[in-house]
Amino acid sequence: MSGRDADVAIIGAGVVGAFAAYYLARAGERVIVLDPEPGGGASAGNAGLLVPSYSRPMAHPRMLAEGVRALLGGSHDITLRRPLRPATLAWLARFALAARPGRAWRAAPRLAAMSARSLRLYTEFADAERLDIGVSDAVGCDRRAAERLDIGLSDAVGRDRRAAERLDIGVSDAVGRDRRAAERLDLGLRDAVGCDRRTAERLDIGLRDAGLLTVSRDRRMLDAQRRTAERLGRLGVASEVLDPAAVADAEPGLGPVAGAVRFPGDALVDPLDTTLAALTAAERHGAVLVRTAALRLRQVKGRVTGVDTEAGPVTAATVVLAAGTASVRLARSAGVRLPVEPGHGWSLTLPVAGPLLSHAVLDLDAHVVLAQRADRLRLTGGMELGGPPAPPTPERFAALRRTAAVLLPGADLDEPGDRWHGARPMTPDGLPIIRRARPGLVIATGHGQLGMTLAPATGELIAVDLTVGSRV
Repeated sequence: MSGRDADVAIIGAGVVGAFAAYYLARAGERVIVLDPEPGGGASAGNAGLLVPSYSRPMAHPRMLAEGVRALLGGSHDITLRRPLRPATLAWLARFALAARPGRAWRAAPRLAAMSARSLRLYTEFADAERLDIGVSDAVGCDRRAAERLDIGLSDAVGRDRRAAERLDIGVSDAVGRDRRAAERLDLGLRDAVGCDRRTAERLDIGLRDAGLLTVSRDRRMLDAQRRTAERLGRLGVASEVLDPAAVADAEPGLGPVAGAVRFPGDALVDPLDTTLAALTAAERHGAVLVRTAALRLRQVKGRVTGVDTEAGPVTAATVVLAAGTASVRLARSAGVRLPVEPGHGWSLTLPVAGPLLSHAVLDLDAHVVLAQRADRLRLTGGMELGGPPAPPTPERFAALRRTAAVLLPGADLDEPGDRWHGARPMTPDGLPIIRRARPGLVIATGHGQLGMTLAPATGELIAVDLTVGSRV
């Protein structure tokens, strides 16, 4: 590869980069996606949750208390890998500021609106690209909230504030740009899908509106979850409190619990299949996927003009940096510092003989998610910060299995299963970084535990910024 030109070069073929490529390619942009392992990283082994119920950022007072316990070695929610790097200590200090009671919920309306929009976009994506995903329109969120993004990006994009705050990219007159470009974008994906609908390859991302059941054996924990759910309800996130009998009716295979809070609007996907489906759809619309690693960003007089890769240089009018935790190193090559810390997690995927769960289940006591897809049960947990990268100990996976055995006492979970570990890109305040950082450079990272949830809305936002408006 030498001197390959593109309108947009996207570094990272995880779920965020994949959806950015999809929406940009649909808008007619010449797109190159760079990644040595498309669909790898945090997009491969996560729980696959689409969760408006996670709209309260991780930076909140209870988690701050857990962070203090982690420093002392006594936390079950967060663990700190030593020795702590200076960058991790600085991140923890910013996290502490963001987690103060007066600030903890400020970001929640933005995340709830963006999550709701993403769930609608998943359904529209499935319809446009011939996916059979079985998701209803009832996403459990207020439609007015779903149609507004307001994720605080207006200052970064440097344009009309009203246009920057709208996500309903159908596109309204508020955009105030070339109507042909606006109509060409039409990210509602209704009619012109750019390929023969009858002959389009069917893609399956395993998406279903299962709902999330958050359970605990501790009444105090349930009371705290109920209070969180009440506040989320003001943002349009639906929930219901279940007593033990109602939990048994909803999930007969679960062991004894004190109760649950159910979020019926949450959904479940196969994370790897979803990422690969978005990449395949992007390629249908003209995107080019190049399996190579990005080495550094190229600049001319302060403007990012492309990427140096292991396969040679790529020139582009705009570079979108969507490489998860690797974005930190690559951004630094252009003089940009990102407050992103790797949050290491792990999962264990076990073969199972039959249906065990109709919901995704979050054990609030152990902070482990159980999600079943067909004949596979995935157990996901862990939030480890700091220290040099290292694989999880066998005890980490054993703890996942023990939690599942308690929750599903009648299930056979003795098979070895498939182990995975990876790093989520975490920001101190829990908000993803989606902004222009330099002329010619857009950052799209820091989604933390919401990568799958927020990916379509992130991709749509980037496509609108780069195609409806003029490039910076």
